[in-house]
Amino acid sequence: MLNEWPVRQQARWTKPVDPGQAEDDGPAVDQRERLLIEAVVTLARSLRDDRDRLAGRLREVETELQTLTSRLEPGSLDPSEVPAAD
Repeated sequence: MLNEWPVRQQARWTKPVDPGQAEDDGPAVDQRERLLIEAVVTLARSLRDDRDRLAGRLREVETELQTLTSRLEPGSLDPSEVPAAD
C-alpha cells in the first residue's frame, strides 16, 4: 500500500504514483492545481479586503477614543458643562 501523504516531486506537490496506474491523468492534475491556485488567490483577496475594512474601522475607533479622552482631561471641560454638586 502506498503512502497517501503528498511528496515533493519536480517542484510541485503530488500524491505518489502507483506503478500500475496510467500516466494519463496529467491534465486532471493540472486542472486541480489550477483550481486550487484560484481558490488560494480568492481567499487571499478576501482576507486582504477584510484586513483593510478592519483597519479602517480601527482608525475610526481610535479617533473616537481620542475625542473621548480629550473630554476627560483636566481643564478641557467648560465650567458650564460641569454638573452641579447637590
